[in-house]
Amino acid sequence: MNQKADQKIVDIRDLLYVILKKIGIIFLVSLIFAGVLGGYKFLSTRKVAETNVSSILDASERLSGESDAKFSERQLDVNHANDLVNSIKALNRQIENNREYVSDSVLMQIDSEKEAFTCVNLIVNSNSEQTSGVDMALASTYRQYILSGDYLSPVSEDMGISQGYITELFSVNIDTSSVNVSDVDDNGSMRVVSVKVIGPSIEFTDRIMDIILESVESKCVELNRTLIPHTVTVTAKQSSYNVDYSTRDKQTSITYRFESLQQQITNYDKSLDIVAAKLGVSKTSIYSYFECDPDLFSPVATSPIKSVLKFALIGFVFGLVIVIFIISFIYIFGSKFSTQGKFFNIFNTLYKIGVVKPENRRSKFSSFIDRKTGDDNCMSTENSIKVLSANIKNLTSEFSKLLITGTAEVSKIEKLVKDLDINADVKANFFVDPKGLETISKYDAIVLVEQRNYSDCNLVAEELRLVENSRVKLIGVVII
Repeated sequence: MNQKADQKIVDIRDLLYVILKKIGIIFLVSLIFAGVLGGYKFLSTRKVAETNVSSILDASERLSGESDAKFSERQLDVNHANDLVNSIKALNRQIENNREYVSDSVLMQIDSEKEAFTCVNLIVNSNSEQTSGVDMALASTYRQYILSGDYLSPVSEDMGISQGYITELFSVNIDTSSVNVSDVDDNGSMRVVSVKVIGPSIEFTDRIMDIILESVESKCVELNRTLIPHTVTVTAKQSSYNVDYSTRDKQTSITYRFESLQQQITNYDKSLDIVAAKLGVSKTSIYSYFECDPDLFSPVATSPIKSVLKFALIGFVFGLVIVIFIISFIYIFGSKFSTQGKFFNIFNTLYKIGVVKPENRRSKFSSFIDRKTGDDNCMSTENSIKVLSANIKNLTSEFSKLLITGTAEVSKIEKLVKDLDINADVKANFFVDPKGLETISKYDAIVLVEQRNYSDCNLVAEELRLVENSRVKLIGVVII
């Protein structure tokens, strides 16, 4: 029967019931925290609102009573704030452009694991040996013309996308690789222009390539009139699918750019927090003064009402956590017990004779929790006492002299014995009246009475040691 009151055996369910029973106090304290933090934010916001923000952010005018050093410092801070706001504006414009590009561009729709392409070779033959370098000039002219995409207006309007989203799919290179030109006049000089179009499907790339070739044919007629006679022959046309990780890398870099731009905005916004604090104004007022909508250009700027509600919510959660932590700490490490569950978790070898229902006035919710913790039952108080009385009489029927003691209040023990209508002597606990130990040996059995939120578990452990040393029969414990 050796018990240790320092055993920290935690019944999670019992702890949960203890917390629920104090839910009213928890919510009350949480609301107080919410009111304090929300009120603080409201007053600080109101103070800023009442300040002449325009005067503070006007770097050209000195404030009343402002020294030269303070005026110069404020000018630097205002200019810094303006620069930060302009930087955030510019970054957000880039984000919007990137977002539009990702939504509308053809490149971002390509599956790099199955990229369609169509390629051709344009053989440009000048038919002249007299003009040095004319072949290269002609090839460069065609290359520049194809990449300019000026001829794509009808198809870009038809597809509903920017012309630039189409031309970025082109690659045009000039080379001197040998090709099969059996049907081309061997006189004169020749250059090969390789054209490649990529896209999400072969239907797309073939369509764009047909437009390019049709436009090159028209351009050839024009250049024959304005420059020198020449011919353009199409060879080696090919359409297929392939894997192109360079396209995937481009897509990934564009996606990562969003994160980079957003991180830059966050950094600038944090810097603006510091400048706003130095100037003594709100960050929102800085955005407004420099004609910047904070909801559009600041990822963290909020309206005053939202800010107050946010602080109130933080306060409520903080209060909730603090009170629950304190209740849990007291339950686990406190030396007193609030439920019979905790008591018998510590003194688990003691026989539980019974538990008396709490006497204080309780709400229906508290009564429900008490029943869940075993500190109450569905019987009336009168019937509960009768059951406990019968239980004690049955357990002590073979003993002629019964002692009832414990670390509970003596007056409560005496009242309990009177209500139970049992024949027993009542003595204060041995630490209040040590003389009780001198007469304990004359009793045949002992029943202990321990009181919730009053009895100290350390004293109960000492009490059990003294009873064990007396070698008197310990029947069990009643919790009141």
